[in-house]
Amino acid sequence: MAHYPAILSVLLAIGLAVVLLLVSGALIEAENPSHAAFHLSVAIPALVLAFALFRLCRPPKPTRIGRWSRYALVAGLVLIAGSLVIEAIGAFGYAGDSVRIEVLRTIHNDAWMIGFPGAFILLIGVVLAVLSVPQRRTPTAS
Repeated sequence: MAHYPAILSVLLAIGLAVVLLLVSGALIEAENPSHAAFHLSVAIPALVLAFALFRLCRPPKPTRIGRWSRYALVAGLVLIAGSLVIEAIGAFGYAGDSVRIEVLRTIHNDAWMIGFPGAFILLIGVVLAVLSVPQRRTPTAS
C-alpha cells in the first residue's frame, strides 16, 4: 500500500469538514436534524483523518516515541469523533428549546466526558510527534 503524507490527509479532512458544515447549514427543516448534522460534520472528517493517519500515512519516525505519537493522535481523534457521534444521537432528545426525550438530552449533554480526554490525548500525540522530529544541528565553526 502506498503511503501518503500526513498533511494531505489533514487538508482533505478540513475540506470535508467545510463541505459538511455547509451542508448542515443548508438543512432548515427542523432544528434537531441540523443540530445532529453539525456534530456529524466534524465527527466524520475526524474519523477519516484517524483512518488516514493509521492506515495510509507513515509514522513520523520509526522510533518508540514516533509510534506512540501516532497511536495517541489516532486515539484522540477517535475519542473526539465518538463523542460527537454520541452528541448527534442525543440531539434528537430536544424539540426546539424544550426537552422531548430526557435520556437523549442527558446523552447529548454528557458526551463531552468522552471528547475531553480525547482532546488531551490528541494534544499529547501532537507533542510527541513534534518531539520525534529529528532535530538538525548546524555545524558551528570553532
